[in-house]
Amino acid sequence: MIEYISDKILSRLKTVPLRLWGLSLLAGLLTALACVFGVLPIIWVPIVLTIQLGMANVYLAGYRGGEVNSDDLFRGFKQFGRCAGGMAWKSLWVLIWGLIPIAGPVLAIIKSYSYRFVPYLLTEKPELTATGALRESMKMTKGYKGKMFLADLVIYIAASLCTLILGLLALIPYIGVLFRILELLFVLLCAVFLPLVLGLLKAAFYDEIDGGADPERYNAFVQQLQMQRQMKADLKAQMEQFKQQQLMQMQQQMQQPAPAADTEAAASAEQQVAEEPENETPAQDAAEVPEQSEQEDTPKD
Repeated sequence: MIEYISDKILSRLKTVPLRLWGLSLLAGLLTALACVFGVLPIIWVPIVLTIQLGMANVYLAGYRGGEVNSDDLFRGFKQFGRCAGGMAWKSLWVLIWGLIPIAGPVLAIIKSYSYRFVPYLLTEKPELTATGALRESMKMTKGYKGKMFLADLVIYIAASLCTLILGLLALIPYIGVLFRILELLFVLLCAVFLPLVLGLLKAAFYDEIDGGADPERYNAFVQQLQMQRQMKADLKAQMEQFKQQQLMQMQQQMQQPAPAADTEAAASAEQQVAEEPENETPAQDAAEVPEQSEQEDTPKD
């Protein structure tokens, strides 16, 4: 399931990353404005919670492959009292669990995952009340809280490790400046894309658990993934076999004796080289004979 979710999230980030990032930036800007101009918490807290609910629905629409626009961001304001009340009720219960001595922080984390689907339920199922949305979210997340926690933890650990490694490499003299620049770029990328990934991940678990995903499509994805892995393994085995065959052929060619035609050509060439001095000997003898006759014809004093 996690492989299917991660593959789908990556495909969605490839199609609508700028629009998701733009709406996320708009939500952050509206949150900041509400905090600045809201003055009293009773004014700006409901507005911020409703914006968070709307952003959750933006990620849900993006994960489902639908059109992502600002209508989803302001969707909660159509039922402002119900949506703001439901989100506040959720936050209040997380706070109450967190106030328990010693085990409070751990219980607060667990309950935050139990109530994670409240924003989607308040907009997807308008018949539910705030308390009903909390109960329904607890039912849906039963058995999945550990998976959701591990998925979030992996993302945070990966980002932290990359930042730490780049920070350590930045301490190297001379070339450390390059790694410092890479670290800053990585931090900027995390600031831009990490909220998108986490938002899509939350929406993905809700959509899959709620039954928005077709089980047959999930099984088809698993089969396709297994086929791709098998094809890669077969291709690797074929490449290894081809390399071994080529190596054996080269060894056989090196061990085979030279062809007969080449042997005969080499023998004839050696014979010609051997015969050349013999051919030159008669000519030299013929040249020496006149010299000897001339010496004999010369009269002696």
